[in-house]
Amino acid sequence: MLYCPHCGTSNREGSKFCNNCGQPLPPSLGQKCSQCGHLNPPGVFSCVRCRASLLAPSDEGLPPEEAPPEPSEEPEWLQGLEEEAPWEPEEALEGIEEEPEWLRELGAPADEARVVAEEEVPPEESAPWLEALEGLVKEAPLEPLEKEGLLAGIRGTLRVEPIFAIPHRIGEVAFPPLAGADQAARFKGVVSQPLAPVAVEERPRARRDQILSWLFYLILAAAVVGGILLGGGSVNLPLTQATADFYKTIESLEEGSVVLLSHDYDPGTAAEITPQVSAILDHLMRRGAKIVNLSLTPEGQALADRALESAVSDYEGYIQGRDYINLGYVAGNEVGARFIAEGLGPRLSPYPLGEGVGGLEDVNLIVVLAGSQEHLRRWVEQVQAPYKVTMVAGVSAQVDLAARPYYRSGQLKGLLSGLVGAAEYERVNQHPGVALSRMLPQAAAHLVIALFILLGNFAYLVERLGGRG
Repeated sequence: MLYCPHCGTSNREGSKFCNNCGQPLPPSLGQKCSQCGHLNPPGVFSCVRCRASLLAPSDEGLPPEEAPPEPSEEPEWLQGLEEEAPWEPEEALEGIEEEPEWLRELGAPADEARVVAEEEVPPEESAPWLEALEGLVKEAPLEPLEKEGLLAGIRGTLRVEPIFAIPHRIGEVAFPPLAGADQAARFKGVVSQPLAPVAVEERPRARRDQILSWLFYLILAAAVVGGILLGGGSVNLPLTQATADFYKTIESLEEGSVVLLSHDYDPGTAAEITPQVSAILDHLMRRGAKIVNLSLTPEGQALADRALESAVSDYEGYIQGRDYINLGYVAGNEVGARFIAEGLGPRLSPYPLGEGVGGLEDVNLIVVLAGSQEHLRRWVEQVQAPYKVTMVAGVSAQVDLAARPYYRSGQLKGLLSGLVGAAEYERVNQHPGVALSRMLPQAAAHLVIALFILLGNFAYLVERLGGRG
């Protein structure tokens, strides 16, 4: 053991710091005995405790001149030590003159307590205090040894019978009823009952509603077919200011002006925007403009090719590459719109149409055909706002609310909205097309739907009033 010089706490051999105060401990000097483990002081060649040699086996075969010299006499610190005599139990009792208190309470003399444990005391020579102890032992008899089971050979075990030794069957055990057992029994009884067949009777009102539905569909189909047969050229549509401004912007273009058309719509909105494209291309070709087509949506390229084929068939003088061109799909959304604005000249330079077009400043008009609000916003924010180029737009009916603020602020010089805007443009352009032919069937269908809504509300009101009477 190592004792701390600061607080005196004992620490294990090899400890570097005290376990109590944390102060560093002095290193343990000396040599440890291989037989008894005693730490001997330096300079000793035999163990102080067991007298075993402390020399290593390799040192025993050294020559006489190299072997360490044997000590001539015992060290000074060892000369004062004397061998202690073995401990005798009788000597430990020499200083005891008074008998112990526990023996005095039992009434036994002190000298009779000195009894060797291995010797058996005869009953007639037993001391009174031993008889008192025997009385105490008799009052608490020892439990018998267990003879069988897992506790065989153990004394004083609890008298608990194993579970398998209890004479009863599992089915006879009475468990307390669970909460909600009555409700569960009633639910089981209801579920186990067979379902009674339900007679389904056809109500007169359901049959009447079915007849009215078929009647409504027949009248609506007749109105649409009648409108197609009659034609829509005679429909007198009022011209809105946004459509008139769109027409004036294209009408003011000079022959040879460069116009950029962006077909940013998909087949879902093509039914509304395709008639607008046909009317716009017809007007631009009559004005002799050079048309550059592109698309920021993958579907727009095919839709642009189809519209160009239909429009060019009426104008044989228009030649691809010289009078019109389709640059196809431009990826990147906002980045694609800015790329067209900054690099239009290099894209057109390989074609005769690109002669004299160095960039976006040489473009006289941009026409955006947008099927969603995002497509229109890209062109307004990325091209029109920074470059201040003249721009008009043709949008679907659902984008009209988002496009109106751009038109009122002057960023858009004209606006066509849905199929109605296309029909207005065809009428002011004096070139009836698909949009005008669809106006009469659409108007007839809207009229039939409005009439049936009014009749249904009137019938409901009469039925409620009759039920109250």
